[in-house]
Amino acid sequence: MPALVLMASSQAMADIPATELMTVYKFNGPLEIPYFGVEAFQRSGTAAPAGTLTQGSSVVPCLVIRNGRPLADRNGTPFVGFEVVVDARRATGESTEQFRTAMAARRSMTVTNHHCGEGVAYVVDARNLYALDKPPKFDPPATDAPAVGPAGPEVTSESD
Repeated sequence: MPALVLMASSQAMADIPATELMTVYKFNGPLEIPYFGVEAFQRSGTAAPAGTLTQGSSVVPCLVIRNGRPLADRNGTPFVGFEVVVDARRATGESTEQFRTAMAARRSMTVTNHHCGEGVAYVVDARNLYALDKPPKFDPPATDAPAVGPAGPEVTSESD
């Protein structure tokens, strides 16, 4: 009987819902959100960003575990590893469907834990990630759109 209980509890632990697809977002924040190398973050915190993620980018977060604890800054703010699904800087009209597909896959997936794999090299402040139920629309601006200024669109014609 005790072996059966142990097997049932280990099975339940393996069926954790996967983390949701998250969107990089900071209310009234800059367009670019910094991320940090895991090793550099452990040494010097947020002193040296490794790069930036554009707001609206979609990522799958995971927990970077060091010394048995999730990675955090000195104030206890969690910093999580991530895999980019849609980079808002390079998004196209098809990226919305890519977002939907990844969201559906994540919602139907179960995992053993939310820990990052060995290959995750970067972390971002978890407070800048939000789960959105509605996929963003990645509509790039039209290249032939008229310039818009304070007085409205510039209109030119052959009679000008």
